[in-house]
Amino acid sequence: MFNSFSIRIVTTIYYKLMNVVQKFIAIAIVLYFWGCSASVNETVKEKEVVKSSEVKSEIEFRNPETEERLHIKENQIKSIDKLEFQFDADGNTGSPLKLATLTYDENGFLSETINYNSDGSEENLFAYEYDSSGTRLSSKRYDLQNRLQKIFLYEYDKRGLKVRVNRTNVSGQIEKYYKYEYDKTGKLLKESWFNSDGSKEFEIEYSYNSSGQKIEANSFSFIGGDDYRYQLRYDVKGNLVEEIKQDDNGEKISVIQYIYKYYD
Repeated sequence: MFNSFSIRIVTTIYYKLMNVVQKFIAIAIVLYFWGCSASVNETVKEKEVVKSSEVKSEIEFRNPETEERLHIKENQIKSIDKLEFQFDADGNTGSPLKLATLTYDENGFLSETINYNSDGSEENLFAYEYDSSGTRLSSKRYDLQNRLQKIFLYEYDKRGLKVRVNRTNVSGQIEKYYKYEYDKTGKLLKESWFNSDGSKEFEIEYSYNSSGQKIEANSFSFIGGDDYRYQLRYDVKGNLVEEIKQDDNGEKISVIQYIYKYYD
């Protein structure tokens, strides 16, 4: 039989052990929930990274023709006149020469282009054909008597980017063709013009600012012509309003201005 002193010792030991066990259980519970929380946080972070990556991949690629069409539609642009001001030897400009008029429908599709001669008279007209998804299939050039002169047929890659255009005569024979190169985001980097025998005639290279706007174009002739540099300027709406044309010595040749008309 235990005496009262022994009982007190046993009781004391018992309660101390119970306190240790309770603390151990409490610590185990805290560690468990901390582990769960960390796991959840890691999962959330992983999902955020994936989501961020998905968003980044979505905004990385942009089809330039689709972007242009949406811009035309959203800003309700009806037509654009291209005017060129030539610089004289003293650096002054005279009366403008009208180069072209581009007309758009209310959905932003280019429907017609009229090109002009140096005397201001109409030279020819381009009409455009699209499929049901809005992809341009062809352009057709007509003279002033509405007679078909040339046909331009478009080819696209799997991203929907225009990569080649074949210019044919009315009999379907290829006379010239044009190739287009892009970066991974869809920005047009270079276009090359070829004769039907595959010899290169012209090449144009483009550069962009941090906002993705085309700010410079450099054209190079492979058939004995001159090389030119074009600097592009935009208004606050993002409309192209001016091109400064320079020769390969940096001398200004002309300024091309874009005049916009809008749907009411």
